[in-house]
Amino acid sequence: MTLLGPSGSGKTTTLNMIAGFLAPDSGRIMFDGRDVSSLPANRRNIGMVFQNYALFPTMSVRDNVGYPLRQRRVKASQRRSQVDAALEMVELGHLWDRRPAELSGGQQQRVALARAIVHRPPLLLMDEPLGALDRRLRDSLQSEIAAIHRHVGSTVIYVTHDQDEALCLSDRIAVFRDGRIEQLSSPSDMYEQPETSFVASFLGDSNILVGTFTRDGNLRLPDGTEVRCGPADAGRGDAAVAGPATVVVRPERMRLTELEATPRSGTNCLVGVVIEERYLGATRMVALDVGGDRRIVVRENSGAGQTRPIGSRLRVCWEPADGVWIDRGADRHGESS
Repeated sequence: MTLLGPSGSGKTTTLNMIAGFLAPDSGRIMFDGRDVSSLPANRRNIGMVFQNYALFPTMSVRDNVGYPLRQRRVKASQRRSQVDAALEMVELGHLWDRRPAELSGGQQQRVALARAIVHRPPLLLMDEPLGALDRRLRDSLQSEIAAIHRHVGSTVIYVTHDQDEALCLSDRIAVFRDGRIEQLSSPSDMYEQPETSFVASFLGDSNILVGTFTRDGNLRLPDGTEVRCGPADAGRGDAAVAGPATVVVRPERMRLTELEATPRSGTNCLVGVVIEERYLGATRMVALDVGGDRRIVVRENSGAGQTRPIGSRLRVCWEPADGVWIDRGADRHGESS
């Protein structure tokens, strides 16, 4: 389970309340049906990986990992075997006698993770543990965290502001905004069926089209252009009622064609002028001005030598089924783009 949101949205505060470091103003903290709201942090039997790892600088790797067991008065012989098992799980058994200052950032993160899981807690809390690492190391450790989660079997609550990290690691994602949960669902549902403009914009790139829902089921844009979209009642409650409406289309679902090409029957098409092109390796992002103060972004595969010159006029098209209706009633905080 990942708590995802921008800085100041309340995700770390929520994690600290679950851990017992902060008391909620109202409501209760429940673990497996048991109210732990008044239970101190040291009696909640959780593991936690802090953003700065919080390793003891004068202790060896083995002593750092074994600290939770010493606090629980586990016998020395049993403690050693549990520490060795945790270190092997994070592939640091050969560095047991090192001090934290002698380790790389990735190795320190592994020590913090081993310390959090050494006593096999039923709940593991992780507060942006990969935030200080480079992209290659983050990708590697994401895979390790997922593997450890499967091996240990603990419930993991993971805090991050990194959308890719949330999609990669999570069974469920809660998107936070201004201290509230904007949407709670699986990664695929959240990406494919966002409930609000904020979620659509925050979780990946998106094109948000605002207009009016017509009686024949189309979206009429402010300039009078009508676009066809997926079923208006697909999980959107009152979205089929004529009136203001919003549709989201992901950039990878759109395609660019030359103006001379004949568009496929039934597809939505707008004509735009290229205002920006970004080469991203395997893909490129192309932004177009389609008029009416609207900016459309398209993600397409990079072709050898292929470019989309600034100022060129192109047609941007997408299938009606790729337009997802957003219920304006659910968009509690207003429009976002």
